[in-house]
Amino acid sequence: MNASFLSGTQCNHELWALLWPYLKSFNHYVDTIACNGFDAIDEQIDQHLSEHQPSHLVGFSMGGYAALHYALNHQKQIRSLVLIGTSVNGLSEEEKNLRSGYIDFLKKNDYKGLSLKRIQQFLSESNKDNEELIGIIKKMDLTIGKEGAIRQLETTTERVSLMGRLRELKIPVLLIGAQFDTFVDRSTLLEMKGEIKKSKFKLIKHSGHMLPLERPKKLAKTLNNWFEKYN
Repeated sequence: MNASFLSGTQCNHELWALLWPYLKSFNHYVDTIACNGFDAIDEQIDQHLSEHQPSHLVGFSMGGYAALHYALNHQKQIRSLVLIGTSVNGLSEEEKNLRSGYIDFLKKNDYKGLSLKRIQQFLSESNKDNEELIGIIKKMDLTIGKEGAIRQLETTTERVSLMGRLRELKIPVLLIGAQFDTFVDRSTLLEMKGEIKKSKFKLIKHSGHMLPLERPKKLAKTLNNWFEKYN
């Protein structure tokens, strides 16, 4: 079975590095770093899936919003949709303001990557000092670089709510949340589940927002069961 993965903001394929060894699927990464907005990401996904069908589409955070954006208009192209730490409502005003300030900072200064304080906001308390995970997040961010970060932040921060379209989905949808995710509340995921006819919600404990890095074995078990059910 094929599974295609989309990463979140300032993340790349290394987001999935700890997860993929535990999966039974053939895993493919959809690189959207160079895309200017969600319509361009749709085109990138479409091109990717033309080479890797049939496929489950898995998205994390912003990548989950992008996967949903694509699925609403191309349901026949995918076997199922998996949304990890994804809000259909887009970003909070607080987060958008933080990003706006970060964009201004990036444009005016040399690029030194995400601060430790910012990285720790994405991790659960038990992983705030996990050097391996912090190192992966820093490496992803620095690999994407200043121009990539600015482009991604400028073109994906404004997101219209897709809540009103969720009932259009006829394909199976798995919604995965993390117990200590401070960016995506489980109540939002449960509200999404209520709008999607063929859906399941799974809460994974002891993780913050960076679930693929923090709980790869547990996430892999959930995905393996899902892929086998809908293969």
